[in-house]
Amino acid sequence: GKQEKLIGTRNGLYYVDERNRSVKRFGIPILRSNIILTCYALGDKIYIGTYGGGMYVFDKEAKEIADFSKENAAFAHNSVFYFSSDKEGRLWIGASTGVYCYENGSQVCHFDSKNSPLPEGNVYTVYFDSMHRGWICTENGIALWDPDAKTIKRDVFPEDFPYQTKAGFVYEDSRHILYFVPYKGNV
Repeated sequence: GKQEKLIGTRNGLYYVDERNRSVKRFGIPILRSNIILTCYALGDKIYIGTYGGGMYVFDKEAKEIADFSKENAAFAHNSVFYFSSDKEGRLWIGASTGVYCYENGSQVCHFDSKNSPLPEGNVYTVYFDSMHRGWICTENGIALWDPDAKTIKRDVFPEDFPYQTKAGFVYEDSRHILYFVPYKGNV
C-alpha cells in the first residue's frame, strides 16, 4: 500500500505503517533467519524469501507471517533468492534447491540439476521476457524455460553467448533488448 511498507534487511523483516506511525519487526524466533533476500506481492499474498531460513507468506490483513508450506520441507531451511510470475499468474521461486512453480498453492513443477539441464547451484533469478520465456540465472550459468515445450533448455544459445556465466539478473528494455547482469564484470 501507499502508506504501508515491508522492508527486508539483514536484521529481519519490518512492517511499517505510516498511517498509524507503527513498526513491527519479524525475526528469529518467528523466522528461521533474520536475513531477508526478497519480497514479492502476487494476488493477495506477499511472499518473503530468506537466507537459509526458507520462505514465508505475509498476511496483509492480520499483519502476521507464516510458513509458505508445511508439506514441502525444502522451504523450511533453504535460501529463497527470487520470486516472479508468468503470464498465467503462476508463482516462480528461485532457491538454493532449484526453481519451483506454484499455481493456486500447489506445486506444478520443480527443476534442479538432477532432473533437468538446470545448472547446479543457487537460482538467483527467474525473469520472464516479453515472449514469455523464463530466463533462469544460477550460480553456474543461465538456462531458459521454454513455455511452449514446458521444459528447461541450455542448448539454444548462440555460440558466443556467455551461458556459463554466474548471472544475477536479467532486464528487458522497451525495444525488447535483453541485458544480463553478471555477478562480476560488465553487463
